[in-house]
Amino acid sequence: MGNDRSRDPAAIYEEIIAILKAQVEEQERIIQAQDETIRVLQEHNEELAALLDHCCEGR
Repeated sequence: MGNDRSRDPAAIYEEIIAILKAQVEEQERIIQAQDETIRVLQEHNEELAALLDHCCEGR
């Protein structure tokens, strides 16, 4: 941002808003990746549970 005292406050606010928007977009990408990871792990757990149920049926 440089020397903020000599800059136009509106320009500073616009820069801050752009930075915050970029941060929100990155957080959204992270959340989407986490959602996908959770979905895959849930599917995997369901498959493991089904396998365990199948293996334990004869006991």
